[in-house]
Amino acid sequence: MASEPRAHQRTTGVISISDVVRVPLSQHVANEGVLTVIQSGEHLPFKVDRCFVVTPIDPETIRGNHAHRELSQFLICLTGQVDVLVDDSIGTEVHTLRDPSCGLLVPPGIWCRQTYRTRNSSLLVLCDKPFSEMDYIRDYDAFAAYIAERRQRLDRRPIRLNLGCGGRPLPEYINVDMDSLEQIRLRYPDQTYADDLVVVDYDILNLPFPDDSVDEVRADGLIEHLPFADEPRFFREAVRVLRPGGLLSLTTVDFEAAIRQWLAAADDWKDFYRNDTDAILSRHWFGTYSYGTNNRWGYLTATLYGSQNGAGQFHTNCYSEGKLRAICTTLGLQVTAIDRFQWKGDRDHMLALTATKAR
Repeated sequence: MASEPRAHQRTTGVISISDVVRVPLSQHVANEGVLTVIQSGEHLPFKVDRCFVVTPIDPETIRGNHAHRELSQFLICLTGQVDVLVDDSIGTEVHTLRDPSCGLLVPPGIWCRQTYRTRNSSLLVLCDKPFSEMDYIRDYDAFAAYIAERRQRLDRRPIRLNLGCGGRPLPEYINVDMDSLEQIRLRYPDQTYADDLVVVDYDILNLPFPDDSVDEVRADGLIEHLPFADEPRFFREAVRVLRPGGLLSLTTVDFEAAIRQWLAAADDWKDFYRNDTDAILSRHWFGTYSYGTNNRWGYLTATLYGSQNGAGQFHTNCYSEGKLRAICTTLGLQVTAIDRFQWKGDRDHMLALTATKAR
């Protein structure tokens, strides 16, 4: 059975010379001669789209000396001897091919040079794509730079920001909030938070990241807290730090749905608002002891005006689907989706926007 075709399947990553593999071929020996079988799926990790044979005029002829961006090749020495040097810009290795009993799988991203040692050397090359000059890298310095940039891009850990995380700090994000993790624990005594969460107090209107450097800007239940004057500053700062193709992900109260709910609910005031620990744990709100929406003066009032149990917990803005789409158009963002859901499954009616920055 052929080697596992992982090299061919990793064209989005950086290949090394360890991914250049020798693959034994099936041979059937009889009195009449030797039958060599090369079959996709068994020996080849791809369907053949193009093939060619190279036969040099003189011994010691050198060919190749290039790399491919996407093309994979399978080399088989039919006669003579061909030495194949492979180079990943860090190390080199030479594979000597003398007969068709095995082939050499060369994935994309490998600099390859063939030396035809004998006059009768003949090399069969099977390819997974048709010829395209754009796929070739013929200058070695350009190849080294191409691989270095690719390695740097893959080695870089994605930068994901969770702005105004509040009681929802996330693993693998830089969580940004005016409260520290300990303060978040005090503010939300009914929640449990891991000790390794990263929570920092950055200015969300002046983030400490260069232009085009952040992979994702996320903000759940934040933008309704922005005063009108800060709204454009926030959105423009998010677009500034996002890399081309980066993701903007926002959730906010669906103000239209909240107003309809409030008008439909009973006008049944119970008690003055409280925000002490016992009140939070018992869902006191305005004496309703519920997250239900059958009373205007319970949880629905907090939906419109914020929980107000500390600085930054006041709602000072509102959004609709139309407003979110218009903001994205103004900033040159491509809207991927605007979905509707209820917070925690049964509470505030919310809008969820996902949009990407133009490449």
